[in-house]
Amino acid sequence: MRTEVLRAARGGPALPSPALTIGGVLVAKKLAFMALALVGALSVWWLARGKQEQAPQPTTLAEASPAPTLAIQAGRELRSVESEPSRVPTTAKESSTAQERAEPYGTLSVELMWWDGTPAAGLPLCFYPWAERQPHQAFQQRVTDAEGRVRVERLHAGAVLVEVERMWMDGRFQLQVERGTEREERITLARNSDIVGRVRDRDGAHVAGAQLWVKQDLLSRGHAAERSQADGSFRVRSVPEGFGLLASADGAGSSETATWDAFETLDPNTRWVELRLRGESAEPKGACAISAARRWPVRGSRCAAPTTWTGARCGIGPTCWS
Repeated sequence: MRTEVLRAARGGPALPSPALTIGGVLVAKKLAFMALALVGALSVWWLARGKQEQAPQPTTLAEASPAPTLAIQAGRELRSVESEPSRVPTTAKESSTAQERAEPYGTLSVELMWWDGTPAAGLPLCFYPWAERQPHQAFQQRVTDAEGRVRVERLHAGAVLVEVERMWMDGRFQLQVERGTEREERITLARNSDIVGRVRDRDGAHVAGAQLWVKQDLLSRGHAAERSQADGSFRVRSVPEGFGLLASADGAGSSETATWDAFETLDPNTRWVELRLRGESAEPKGACAISAARRWPVRGSRCAAPTTWTGARCGIGPTCWS
């Protein structure tokens, strides 16, 4: 410090302080680092640019393939499109078959035979697919044809209950349905009793076309079985033991339910019964039959017959007879 003071007193130049020297060195180092970083960045950019120039440039579709030209040979006859065979692949049927196989459904064909080998024609059936969430809501009904056959489509694959309702437990069969295929089954029904007989109206005349109903008991609902022939005769096949039978016809009412004990035994497998309908008389409504030759109108609940015809009386509804 003394040297610097004396030198300054003589008018000589002062030496730089150590602080200023250190600061300058730091600034120089920073500038050097910045220069190196800049050189490095320029080098990386230069290398990347060189690789892009060496890479092959993609060509457009128009440059890669020349535009096709339509050339028609001279002298060749042009035919209509309809005369040319179609070159489009027919995959509609194949795709439909593949879709059906993908769905969880199949087809069931059933042939029903009576115990003696004859077709069970006109027999109502119910099909319950147990694989459905609600089988009793997804059931299907069919009636067998003249050959005892029935075909049901779109049944859920798995176990299916086939039920002949009028035969109760003897008419229940467990079958299997496979996905996307049709399965054929043949069923022989159990040998029970055949009920034969005749249907008559209240006047004793034969009733043709009357519906026969099989009932398990007096309180259960009836199941349609057969219809009476032109002479009123009928035959109901394979009725389970203990079941009853009744008949009904349009305009003639219905009969009482004939119980199992009321059937007359003809042989070990055949029973007989006569069913009498309880409907209205054959006389037209609004008339009163005093005799076969006399008809009288009905007024209110009484017959408007002369008082001399003391035998006239009215039945249920606007009919009366002597």
